[in-house]
Amino acid sequence: MFQSSLKRGVASCIFGKLAEYGGQFRLAFAACKSSSTTDKRLDEIPTHARRVKRPNIRFLAQGIDFNKYTHKPLLFPKTGGRNPVDGKIMNARIGGGHKQRYRMIDFTRIGIGENKPLEEKVIQRRYDPLRSAAIALVASGTHKRWILASAKVKVGDIVRSYNDIPTVPVNPVDGDSHPLGALPIGTIVHNVEEYPDIGGGIARAAGASATIKQKLADSVIIKMPSGREAKLDVRCKATVGKVDVPVTHTKPIGSPNRNRWFGIRPKSGLWHKKTGYNGRKIKPPKPMVVYEKKTQSVMHMFDG
Repeated sequence: MFQSSLKRGVASCIFGKLAEYGGQFRLAFAACKSSSTTDKRLDEIPTHARRVKRPNIRFLAQGIDFNKYTHKPLLFPKTGGRNPVDGKIMNARIGGGHKQRYRMIDFTRIGIGENKPLEEKVIQRRYDPLRSAAIALVASGTHKRWILASAKVKVGDIVRSYNDIPTVPVNPVDGDSHPLGALPIGTIVHNVEEYPDIGGGIARAAGASATIKQKLADSVIIKMPSGREAKLDVRCKATVGKVDVPVTHTKPIGSPNRNRWFGIRPKSGLWHKKTGYNGRKIKPPKPMVVYEKKTQSVMHMFDG
């Protein structure tokens, strides 16, 4: 009886503390949305497409400033499937599991100048407990950062980020980043930008990739992992190759206990009848997505 009352008291204290940070979280979120950027081209980008590091309440409670990049792992408190403000259960299949750390991933690959690439050496490759893709720690001078690891890039390799678009298509090398206009037709890429210099947003999951299908005067058509085609600006950057799959993700779960290590609780033992909602559907292909201007047609692209 005493232990249960003690647990309730501790839980109420924690959720009360998080509720205090709720107001700060909303203020920081509003400030983050209204903050001006140094690049004038970002003013033409829809709000949903910007790679803004919005402050999560769990990081805000620790006093972490997301405007300052760090390659060091950050504490990642678990929610246990509950709303961090009122403590109500939001997902009954989440709870427990091993402690995890959050690593900031830099999805931007911008070169030094028009004809001078940014060269970085791969120091480390590892799995990320909070995403399916493998990540790599690269360094240039005194600056280190985490990026998505390409399938054929190894420790000790040099990856380069280019800005220029030559008249003759370049010879693509796995791990290098180029504008889409510089790559030949048929190139397999990942971490593709929807708008120039905002950071990759397409094909970032483990094993995902997009393919360059057609090149026009000032745009490029790619085939996304979903099979849908997208028309992008030639200045949008992409990384050559597929996203690497960590070895830990290729192993079978093996036992129900291993699922609990990942923080996944078991399903209900009741039999769930399948209806017509389940199963294969034959639907016509969706129309091509065009990323060109801030219009109403692009505002709902990734909603839901």
